[in-house]
Amino acid sequence: SKSILRSGGSLDSPGVTKARSVTTLSELILVPWLFLAFVLSCFLLGGVNGQAAALAVVPCVLVALCVGFITYHYRQGDTAEVVLGVLCLTAVMIGLVVGAYSVLRSLNEYHRLSKGASYFNVLPTESADSKLDASTLDFTNNTLLDKQRAYGFIDAAELLPTTYCVAPVSNGETNSDNRIHYWAAGTDCCESRGNFQCGAAGDPSAHGAIVLPKNFQQADGFAKAVRGAEHAYGLTASDSFLLVRWTRDPVSRRNGFWTSAISLFIVFAGVYLIICVMIG
Repeated sequence: SKSILRSGGSLDSPGVTKARSVTTLSELILVPWLFLAFVLSCFLLGGVNGQAAALAVVPCVLVALCVGFITYHYRQGDTAEVVLGVLCLTAVMIGLVVGAYSVLRSLNEYHRLSKGASYFNVLPTESADSKLDASTLDFTNNTLLDKQRAYGFIDAAELLPTTYCVAPVSNGETNSDNRIHYWAAGTDCCESRGNFQCGAAGDPSAHGAIVLPKNFQQADGFAKAVRGAEHAYGLTASDSFLLVRWTRDPVSRRNGFWTSAISLFIVFAGVYLIICVMIG
């Protein structure tokens, strides 16, 4: 049989019947899988570098090419080529869905955390002014969450009321001015006073934190929660305090976003390869 990658034939030569290309088994299996692998690679590269939207143009172009390929060969009556086109189109669409999901779920956060600095052996009494570029913080071993002075602000104005929770990061000692530079934060994970369960608050071995994105830092609900904690417990938040998500190992958590994306891509690529083999 003749491969579509080598298809051809002269239609003008006298006595020559039009040669209809026949797709080989290897092409039915490998070409769609390569399409999927290429699309997933585009999203992986784009997500890691924060350019997923730009690289998403490539799969969209592939969709148009696949549709044109299917339409042409359907009119020609080339059944094998139509099947190949459908498999390639399906691969591209799967790649778009899986890639977009992975970017939103993992790669965007991996990109954000990778851009920021990582600080180790941070004292909770250190000013956050020098850590404004941080994405991960690893505090000293005697650092803890003061869950007894946690505060939850409920924004009843929202359609679905959200509880904005904060708890001061402390070394267990009272500072001379009770100034808090770092606040563990989360939503719907505490009561109005105490019972702070956000992130790894329940893990006594946790001494790390992931700095929350700017939209969280500037959220009015968290600002009101911090002010509530100040009034309720006589605390004072520093002018440039940071909101963080308490975690055991912030660097491993950051790398986990990458591992999650890679694992998802490998699973879907492997499953689709099996599907192509079965259809082929």
